[in-house]
Amino acid sequence: MNIGEIRMRMLVVVGSIIAAIVLVAPTVIFFDLDDEQTAAVRKRSEAFSEMVPSYLPQKHVNLGLDLAGGIHLVLSVDLEKAMDNKVDRLRQRITERFDRDKIAGVAKVREDLRTIELNFDNEEAQKAYLDSLQNIEFEIIEKGDTSMAMGLKDEFVTRLKKDAISQAMRSIRNRVDSLGVAEPQISARGENQIVVQLPGYDNPEEARRLLGRTAQLEFRMSLDEDGTISQLGPTDIPAGAVRCISTYSKPGGGSGNDNFLAGLDRDALTEALSAKVGSDKMVAIKELDPSRRAGLARICEGELPGTATERLYRTYILTASVPLSGDHVVDAFVGTDPRSGRPDVQLVFNEVGKTTFGKLTSKNVGNRFAIVLEGMVDSAPVINEPIMGGSCQITLGTLGERQKQFAEAENLAIVLKSGALPAPVTIAQDRTVGASLGEDSIAAGRAAITIGGIAVIIFMLIYYSFAGFIANIALVLNLVFIMAVLSMFGATLTLPGIAGMVLTVGMAVDANVIIFERIREELLLGKTARTALKVGYANAMSAIIDANITTGIAGLVLWQYGSGPIKGFAVTLVVGIIASLFTAIYVTRTLFELYLRSSERELPIGISLNRGGV
Repeated sequence: MNIGEIRMRMLVVVGSIIAAIVLVAPTVIFFDLDDEQTAAVRKRSEAFSEMVPSYLPQKHVNLGLDLAGGIHLVLSVDLEKAMDNKVDRLRQRITERFDRDKIAGVAKVREDLRTIELNFDNEEAQKAYLDSLQNIEFEIIEKGDTSMAMGLKDEFVTRLKKDAISQAMRSIRNRVDSLGVAEPQISARGENQIVVQLPGYDNPEEARRLLGRTAQLEFRMSLDEDGTISQLGPTDIPAGAVRCISTYSKPGGGSGNDNFLAGLDRDALTEALSAKVGSDKMVAIKELDPSRRAGLARICEGELPGTATERLYRTYILTASVPLSGDHVVDAFVGTDPRSGRPDVQLVFNEVGKTTFGKLTSKNVGNRFAIVLEGMVDSAPVINEPIMGGSCQITLGTLGERQKQFAEAENLAIVLKSGALPAPVTIAQDRTVGASLGEDSIAAGRAAITIGGIAVIIFMLIYYSFAGFIANIALVLNLVFIMAVLSMFGATLTLPGIAGMVLTVGMAVDANVIIFERIREELLLGKTARTALKVGYANAMSAIIDANITTGIAGLVLWQYGSGPIKGFAVTLVVGIIASLFTAIYVTRTLFELYLRSSERELPIGISLNRGGV
């Protein structure tokens, strides 16, 4: 290997080390925080950016429940009840259609709760119903001259169960956000369970109360022309927030102005405006899509706070009264706008909601009404015309790719349906982990890595001499690279994850041992140090690659199909394998080549060639 190749390899090694140190620095800062600072970060993750220099990354390794302490809940979703509710909602829609189209018939749910029985006064009434029937969710399973029965399609049952879990997870995530837990872990498990982990949270009663209640969906009128925002003085606007104004089109060619504040701290925004509005108004918050940040910057006074990846919130001033709630929604589903061909969301209200919505839209044509879930505004569409049929269409605009719009429409439909959850959610498992256990686990893990690392370092120095010293450098870099990758993705470190790191320490050394033994064999045959080094690495490569690939495959399988602690172990194992391959094969080879740049040098590897042994 010539000097040019050695320099290039050294450039890669040094660059990797510098990058790893930069990535690890926020994690070092995070672990060095005092109790008060740690509590602030766990309550509001954005607080960490205030404690880290701006030139460093903002992500850091998070501590899992077993290390930070907190609450572990397993929620069970009653999917059978979800299907029962769906059948009943369809019966309501059929009854409303009978009334609307003057069809002489009656629809009722059978005792099995999965079948709707329809009885018509005559064959003409049945024919009128069948002529415009769209069998999207149900299929006809029985049919007579003036009667028929409809049941859920198998493929729709599968989709309904999936939607029920998605709706529950969306609602639960919104509730968890209000608890002030910076890094919650929420994931589906099995067919009907949701696992919720709240690291660092120490109020189990509050968590049970909040996660056990029904989601609240509300429809309120948006008061865009309210003058509160425009009348705010510089001292009334929270630090870091900016005043914005946008224009939206009204039916008939008019336009409306939307005044709002944008900022990073939603609580500060709410508090600042709540003190200014009257008792007949309320302040609500919406989380903004980061991709629209550039457009937002053009309509706001001053520079937007934070970075492109930080959560940004905006305010709404709404009516205090709630003319419609989630109890009035019968169904919500994704449809297609016949005029534009783009996805939209169709809402269906019950009889009471139908009447109320008709009056509301008649009086507020050209104004916006806000859809509020769990206190957060999800959408604020314009009322284009009076809507008297008991259903409405929410358009999502004309910008963006159709696939992305369809995904947005699906998400909004889930939000709307989750106002009254389609399935009851119960707490199946409840466990509180004390913080002291986490401290003990961290101490034990740190001790395990330290003791194991020192033992390996001493052994390598004694047995392999200078080569052992090179291997020890690679060992330390291996741990640094693992933490750098975990920090880069903001991964969560668990106790099994620490076990995975300990395991990779042994695996990293194993690769060096294989290489060193091959080099020893070549040196004992009388070859020069440079030749022995080249042949030793070449002969050891297949064994090292085979061993690490098989272990890596096992780690990937654990990561794909495991959950919780198993996944945490798999992540550090896979990352550790990649890091150990880089350090054992590339870094150590580069250091050896740098040492042997003079052809006269020997390679101390713990043996005496004169004696022919160790």
